[in-house]
Amino acid sequence: MSQSRLALLLVCGALTLGAQTGAALDELLQARRYEELAAKLTQSGELAPEQRKYFEGALALRQNRLDAAERALVEAVNTRNPDLAGQKRQTALTSPQVLNSMYMIATALIKLHQYSRAAYHYDMIDKIWGDNNPDIRASARELGHTVALLKDVPRQTISISGEATLAMSAEGYPIRIGEQKFQAILDTGASYSMISETTAKAWGVTPMAGTISVAGFSAKKFPAMPGVIPELRIGTATLHNVVVMISPDKEAIVKAVLGYPVIAALGRLTFHQDGSLTIGAKSEGAAGGAPLWVGDQSLLISLRTDAAPDGGSPRLFTLDTGAHNTFLTDNYLKEHRKDFSGEPDSMALLFGGGGLRPIPAYKAAKLPLWFGSTLVLLNGPHVLSATQGGEAQNYFGQIGIDVLGTFSSYTLDLVQMRFSISK
Repeated sequence: MSQSRLALLLVCGALTLGAQTGAALDELLQARRYEELAAKLTQSGELAPEQRKYFEGALALRQNRLDAAERALVEAVNTRNPDLAGQKRQTALTSPQVLNSMYMIATALIKLHQYSRAAYHYDMIDKIWGDNNPDIRASARELGHTVALLKDVPRQTISISGEATLAMSAEGYPIRIGEQKFQAILDTGASYSMISETTAKAWGVTPMAGTISVAGFSAKKFPAMPGVIPELRIGTATLHNVVVMISPDKEAIVKAVLGYPVIAALGRLTFHQDGSLTIGAKSEGAAGGAPLWVGDQSLLISLRTDAAPDGGSPRLFTLDTGAHNTFLTDNYLKEHRKDFSGEPDSMALLFGGGGLRPIPAYKAAKLPLWFGSTLVLLNGPHVLSATQGGEAQNYFGQIGIDVLGTFSSYTLDLVQMRFSISK
């Protein structure tokens, strides 16, 4: 066999192997098994450069490394390799991967508060894929409409001068807008900050032109108007250009919620059992604790669910400091079916896509969850036997303050992306 023929076969074999590896990694990404994906990616040496950038960018987005995510994903979609004949240039990314890259780039830009650039990417998605796919067109236009309303809003910035501990009241934590004092809840489960119309008037927040459709607590959608808080102070932190959504009073469960964009900017937060909150100026890395990830709309925590501290693979749960209740989804039930016998013995009432839904469920009885090296035995929370809707359904459950409140304190480090607790 000639050397050129052998080289061609070797190249084709490498391309096939790379495609198989890329497909396997794509399955992990679509299944939201981020830790497994990160481990497999370091062991995969045969990926095409743009494939590697694609997966690195996807992981960086989920690890809150937004600048790195944007850079990697832009490189992935712009990389072209010569084909075997050298006559044209092609990419190793599949069409769905290119589309997903565009969505992820837009997501990173939104989190970086670069709304105009995000709107451009949604417009490109509509133009390239929308003609042949009405669902993609509808999605791109709905998301693009939201960021287009914010295209002239300057980037959110923050400065923190030191550590501060804030006491909690019935309406949340103290904040300042100008010289006035108000209260707001901090909610990691809220993908954006939301205030009622009455609160907006009290805070001096003027609604912007246009409305968007948002999902409320019962999953029913209603129109909300964007607004911007020029300067907001929380303890020793000063934030500028904080975007909020202004809801009708009748849709407001609470008066003011500061969501994940504000919480992420604060960097490191320690919640104490008495309800107080410490905001730190620096992020302290720690070897222990549980990894944190970023979901589509929620903060995620990686926990092991087997009795042995080092047994089984970690599983992702939503971490919601604004939710009172913890529950485990039917994804958990499927993996632990042998631990449950007979018919469900209780009924859970949860909000889903159709509003309040009764779902047959089992009561948790000493079910192990490992928060890093700390074991928590769940007693009482529901283990659902059917899909309930909402982002938690993509994972193994929701961790709420009924569990978090049992710790003397817990820390969300959104720079190192670690969760640590004190008992």
